[in-house]
Amino acid sequence: MDPVYSDRNLLVDWNLQKLLSEELKMKFIEMTGATLDAIINDDELLSQNLDDAGVNPDSIVRVNQQGDIEVRKESKWAVIGGLLGNFDERIKKITGFDWV
Repeated sequence: MDPVYSDRNLLVDWNLQKLLSEELKMKFIEMTGATLDAIINDDELLSQNLDDAGVNPDSIVRVNQQGDIEVRKESKWAVIGGLLGNFDERIKKITGFDWV
């Protein structure tokens, strides 16, 4: 027999699912390859590494809050490296964006 849910139980269940999905949602800041090149430090990805990863100045890239860098490919995002240290403030300052 299926459990009987009241409207209140359904609302609580819906709110809980919404809260959990927002909490677990990965947030990014998107930018061009040229902007990423301006953000990276010497001990992180180097310009030649960007070229090797297929990143050019017009590429679409994104960085998550853990510093992972992804480049947009034809049908997916590909992880190409990571940022270290105080990248959060560097990214926000240079791009003018916040995590979304």
